[in-house]
Amino acid sequence: MPSRPIINLTQICISSFRILFSVLFNAICVFSLLLISMRVNAQQSPTSKFKAYATALSNLRELKPIEKLYLQTDKPYYSMGDTLRFKAYLLNADYLTPTAQSGLLYVELDDISGKNAKRIMVPVVSGLAWADIALDSAGVPNGTYTLRAYTNWMRNFGEDYIFKKTITISKSTGQSIAG
Repeated sequence: MPSRPIINLTQICISSFRILFSVLFNAICVFSLLLISMRVNAQQSPTSKFKAYATALSNLRELKPIEKLYLQTDKPYYSMGDTLRFKAYLLNADYLTPTAQSGLLYVELDDISGKNAKRIMVPVVSGLAWADIALDSAGVPNGTYTLRAYTNWMRNFGEDYIFKKTITISKSTGQSIAG
């Protein structure tokens, strides 16, 4: 039975940092708007100001919930004629719980120039999705590709939120590795 790859913690940490930075930036924007729009009133207590800030941040999370996506592939590299198998984890970024925001996942295999070689749509159920992509020699010649995955909602937040992973596809030699 082939071993499953371990989730790349570096990718998750970098992605988490980008999302955290974006959330903090949005929060700072909301707080700045609140400070500008609020009248300075000496009689207003600090508690009510804090409640206003907390309410504004909560409203921002409800209006723009952020999804976090990770794709786990069955191998780090492939040969022409192989099948790329993956499992996707789609989570709510605030609490890392399965999201119900999106029900469809788009997975693309782009060549080095950014041209789309394969594209599939996969249903998401309870934050999980899985599928296979046939790496036929006609549609996907050997080379370096970028595996991209996203939901339609994630496209609203820019390229930083789209999952990307480099995949190498080599020619099949027909020879065994063991000598």
